Amino acid sequence: MKHLRIQHSKSHIKKIRLSVILIIIGITVGISSAGALESSVERFVTANGLNIRYHEQGTGTPLILLHGGGLTSKMWEAFIPYAAKHFRVLAPDTRGHGLTNNPDGKFSYQLLAEDTIAFAEALKIEKPIICGYSDGGITAVTVAKNHPSFPRAIVTCGAAPVSENLTHYIAGLKLFFAIEVNNTLSDKDLDTIASERPEMVKKYQFLHQQNNDPQYWRTLMKTVWPQWASPGFYNAQDISQITVPTLILLGDRDEFFQVEDAVKLLRMLPDGYLAIGPGASHTFFRDKPELFHSLLFDFLLNKAISNENSNSINENGRSL
Repeated sequence: MKHLRIQHSKSHIKKIRLSVILIIIGITVGISSAGALESSVERFVTANGLNIRYHEQGTGTPLILLHGGGLTSKMWEAFIPYAAKHFRVLAPDTRGHGLTNNPDGKFSYQLLAEDTIAFAEALKIEKPIICGYSDGGITAVTVAKNHPSFPRAIVTCGAAPVSENLTHYIAGLKLFFAIEVNNTLSDKDLDTIASERPEMVKKYQFLHQQNNDPQYWRTLMKTVWPQWASPGFYNAQDISQITVPTLILLGDRDEFFQVEDAVKLLRMLPDGYLAIGPGASHTFFRDKPELFHSLLFDFLLNKAISNENSNSINENGRSL
């Protein structure tokens, strides 16, 4: 497979050259979604007070795939069979999503990070690569910030939570859900979403089948919304704690995070890599799946796994 260039950043280098990847033709990596999750094994494990449903396939270095908010592990169905040729892939449904319960009805990125660590520990997984999209990307960053030695490497797709200015992000929420953004969701807001975004609601009803309740999507949305409406951000000191290889993967048309946010995050990371998808939105993985998977897989094979045998670490925590 042809390796694509991804810009590398180290904190001790004063000038960081940012290369934007221009792709003129599609890159085929032989990924097919046909029968995507049929070869994976569906299991449940108890961790952090949750009964977590997850899919597992493959052997080797553990790779935990975290889906975005409102989605489930199914979002990775095209990628899992291909990744499983090289990794032990584990794709959980996060709290309250899919078939994973949420008994106390709590939701935050800190909790999702704790869930991810508890999930890995319950399965006796050490030094996983953590790859997350959107909410999952913020979770991956949070895990690596709070527990720098826990992951082998991380990937944040469609998320660069370092901007204090949330104007672009809030506009994205309004666009996606067709409502004014407040800290909580009212029943009227949910009625508006059902009226203006019926296909989205149908998808939520299909994906999140808790207690056979077709209206559970309303409970889920009310649970996650306060965190979505006020996502917070990390500063340079926070991000400097992340010493493992980190890929930022973002579409240049992302409705929530801008390229400038991704560049800012890159410059904060001791060992950061940036890949920009031209013409891709927040749903980069769906807009241009072959490009998305190619960029992701290139990093996993050439940076994340290579970190396994790495490169000793000096007293400042930087790769030598």
